[in-house]
Amino acid sequence: MGASMKTYKVTGKVARFAPDSILELTQEQYGDRKLFMEPVDEKKGLYRVIQTVEFKQGEEVGFGGKLDKVTRLAIALADGSEDDPEEDIDPDDEIDLEELSDEELVSIARQMGIKDARDLDRDSLILAIMEKSEENGSE
Repeated sequence: MGASMKTYKVTGKVARFAPDSILELTQEQYGDRKLFMEPVDEKKGLYRVIQTVEFKQGEEVGFGGKLDKVTRLAIALADGSEDDPEEDIDPDDEIDLEELSDEELVSIARQMGIKDARDLDRDSLILAIMEKSEENGSE
């Protein structure tokens, strides 16, 4: 993957990248998602996300921008090295869990690996997400 890109491995069930993200991908990864992306530099494997894309657990993705907090919780550096998660998080990305829909909360919980997210009531789901976020932040 490129010099300005960091290679991340999806450690959660899925990681989502938002529109306008520039990703470094293999041809196969791009081919599976080409309806949601446009080439920036195909020789270098760089593609711009035009509609939110997902990557499954175990996939590797090159990304050089600031990550939203939810995506950051679902990925780790592929080489296994330690990094400062705060360095990669967009400082303007504050998630107000109270403002999210139930479906969005369930989606976040699943990305974080919270089992039985659909079975939890809204307050319990928000609490579980907050606890998991604190747990991941202290690792």
